[in-house]
Amino acid sequence: MRRTLVVISLLIASGFLIYRLSPRLMFGYRRDSRRFNKSLKEKGMSAAAIGVVTMLGPNSGGIGHVELRAYNQVYAAIGVDRRRFSAWLAVNGPNGVGKNGEVLAPSFPVLSKVAWMYVDPIDLTMDEMRSLIGECERAAARTSDSEALRELLAVRTFVDDALTRSAPVRFGHP
Repeated sequence: MRRTLVVISLLIASGFLIYRLSPRLMFGYRRDSRRFNKSLKEKGMSAAAIGVVTMLGPNSGGIGHVELRAYNQVYAAIGVDRRRFSAWLAVNGPNGVGKNGEVLAPSFPVLSKVAWMYVDPIDLTMDEMRSLIGECERAAARTSDSEALRELLAVRTFVDDALTRSAPVRFGHP
């Protein structure tokens, strides 16, 4: 009986040590979440995803999703800063298409359309997905921000995979 208690105690203690040390053993460091979140905010990013791109339908194959955090940087890459965004919102409300058919960023109509994903989910057609791939490539070429570049290329790759699977994509909020 005593031996059983000693073995159980050792198992519990070793389990606790493994749990506490595993981030250091696996990654070589232990991330301080407050410092990590602060560094994201300094870059104008959110620690939580602002948007998410998912594949829809039976052809999605259970593929994951792309989380969007660098919203401001992505839209800065297509020429939309906070001032332009606020002016658009004041005149047109949270819509991807204005009252007279204009879009937020005329050279990037699909990225303009999905800018409002945090209001309502936006499903793209196959033609819009093809256009989005080109828009992501052009926007990626215009940015020097590493996070915006990473997200634009991730969306481009994800949408390309969805096209290959004939699965539509949805831009929405997490």
